[in-house]
Amino acid sequence: MGVRVALHLKGVVDYDFLQERLGEKSQLLLESNPVYKKIPVLIHNHNPVCESMIIVEYADEAWAASGRAIRTADPYDRALHRFWAACIDDEVRVAPRRPTFFCLGWSQCPRHHAAAVGSHR
Repeated sequence: MGVRVALHLKGVVDYDFLQERLGEKSQLLLESNPVYKKIPVLIHNHNPVCESMIIVEYADEAWAASGRAIRTADPYDRALHRFWAACIDDEVRVAPRRPTFFCLGWSQCPRHHAAAVGSHR
């Protein structure tokens, strides 16, 4: 959910939102996040970015000129945000996450786009 909010705040509205089937790991997921093999994953211009907080920080920097800033300029405030985000991710999770992919810039790679979207419908 945080990734979707971050993309919205940055004005990124043209992307494919793909969900993994619960209990299954698609080839796209295994290729995009070979270390942890879990979601969420943002694919931007063929480059995978993994983990919610990392994706939010990436979106804030990649689309710095568009939308509003997600993170504060103050280093201490950013540290507090990271602390509470990690706390929520580690301790407060009450509902299971739905496996998700966010895919941007796939117009340059139609073969992967067609395969991924087709396998998730």
